[in-house]
Amino acid sequence: MKHAKLLSLIMAGVVLVCGAACGKGAVHEYTLSEFTLRDGEYGEFYRIDLSSAAVVDENGNATDRTVTVKSLRWPSGKETKVAGGSVKLTELGEYTVVYAAESEDGEETLYERSFTCRDTKGPIVGIAEPLLAPKTAVKGQTVMLSAASATDFAGINGEIKVRVLSPSGKEETVQNSFVAEETGEYTVVYSAEDKSGNTSEALEKVMVWDVDAEKDVVGYTHLAYGVEQNEGMYHHEDYIAELFVPDVTKETNEKVGLVDIHAAPISAMPDGSRAATIITPSADEQRVTYVIKSAIADLTDYDYVGMWLYNASPRTERVSLNYHSSNEFTLKSGEWTYVAFDLNAYDYSTEAFCAYNDTGAGLLQPRNNVRHITLRFDYEWHEDEFDPDDLYGYRLKGYANLGWHTYIGKVMAGKLDENGFTTPAGAAYYTVFDETEFPVVSRVFHSYTTEVKEEGTQGSTLFENPMQQQKLNLKIYMLKKFAVGDACTIWVKNPNDFDIVFDDGNGHRTPVPAGQALNVPVTLYACTAPQWQGASLYGASIKAANGELAKGAKIYLGAIRSSSATN
Repeated sequence: MKHAKLLSLIMAGVVLVCGAACGKGAVHEYTLSEFTLRDGEYGEFYRIDLSSAAVVDENGNATDRTVTVKSLRWPSGKETKVAGGSVKLTELGEYTVVYAAESEDGEETLYERSFTCRDTKGPIVGIAEPLLAPKTAVKGQTVMLSAASATDFAGINGEIKVRVLSPSGKEETVQNSFVAEETGEYTVVYSAEDKSGNTSEALEKVMVWDVDAEKDVVGYTHLAYGVEQNEGMYHHEDYIAELFVPDVTKETNEKVGLVDIHAAPISAMPDGSRAATIITPSADEQRVTYVIKSAIADLTDYDYVGMWLYNASPRTERVSLNYHSSNEFTLKSGEWTYVAFDLNAYDYSTEAFCAYNDTGAGLLQPRNNVRHITLRFDYEWHEDEFDPDDLYGYRLKGYANLGWHTYIGKVMAGKLDENGFTTPAGAAYYTVFDETEFPVVSRVFHSYTTEVKEEGTQGSTLFENPMQQQKLNLKIYMLKKFAVGDACTIWVKNPNDFDIVFDDGNGHRTPVPAGQALNVPVTLYACTAPQWQGASLYGASIKAANGELAKGAKIYLGAIRSSSATN
């Protein structure tokens, strides 16, 4: 049976064995080879390497004696076995490795080597929302800062600190955001300290451009600020080309990356604007998800976000505000349409604001902390074009090299007053959405107009029937200042040469004679879709008084008022 013995010369690592003097032969001296253990890092695994550990004789020659790791003595004094040759270091200080070597008589001789565990590395600092991190801004804009996190085995000492350095080196005042007063590159420094005093940093760069800031502007369509492809979106990483054009009335021929963009002259926007950004799908894709960086961090007090859009494709284009297809518009080919996405229809206080990707996962952006506005564009297609191997409907048969352009004008945020929209002069009052995803076909066209309107108001919303059918469903929501059950009136203009019937979806059916305008009685009710909030006319519709509603039939809707205010 073998017996372990710890010699008095352990620290020297020398073993003296009695030989001839005891009548058994020559005297031999054995020792553990000289080597030094490296220091360890707190919280990391430490591997005890036996490649340098050997028993040598008095001449320094290696012997065939076996060396093993018997145990590890921790700074706290506890002693443990070492499984698999490595151990996670969870104490600071000096560790002692106890080696066992076999002697000539078959007994174990123990040796010790020590190493020190130190905490020399700082925390891991990361940007918690990399997809929402700002990359560019406009001079005068309030830039929202990303959330950051820090982790360290020793624990974090205090909170993460944020510093913002301007291009001139000035340190800015920071309160979850900063105001960009200089042009050039700003540096955002996130720093954290662990409980051992080590610090680490993570940096963000924000390029600020000299573009005149205007009140209520969400996105300037001046590259490189304002409109951008959302690189984080599933299936939308690499097939959108974008180009800012200062004058849409002139021909455009430019190369963007590997994409040649050829755009014929189009008309200026109805408000006289000429500058826009062109977005172009560069592959045979039916759906395009696109992002506008928000220059307004808190949209709580705003009622809508609006913009001019021009559909240069040969087909109808559908645009919606988020993945649920709320606030949905259909755009005619070859026309400018002003779309205003109402911010009151959906409960954006706890749900994701305009930020659903195509996997259905939400990037949470509360309405008081908006970073991005996500738009989704779908080109109209039909059942016989559907690819059964593509369940999500991104790719279609026969859609090679689209080269279709959508022009996006300056993006504004606005508020509602009792007569409709305040600014800009040109915002659609109502919108619709279509529950049917496939095929994507237009159910209704609608746009804002200042040409036909009730006296004392700025304009009305024009709805147009795209095909002959029994009735045109309107699905009107977004009545922020009203409550369910309120008795109201809505201004309705019938420009057709036949009588129509306006149905509020709640029991009121009112004939509107050809060419006349009426204040039609309606009673507001709750939307059946659970995500939508507030009062609505979700089931509203119009139909012809006799026969089917003709293709191209139109109706104008104006302000909604309480019945008491009308009487």
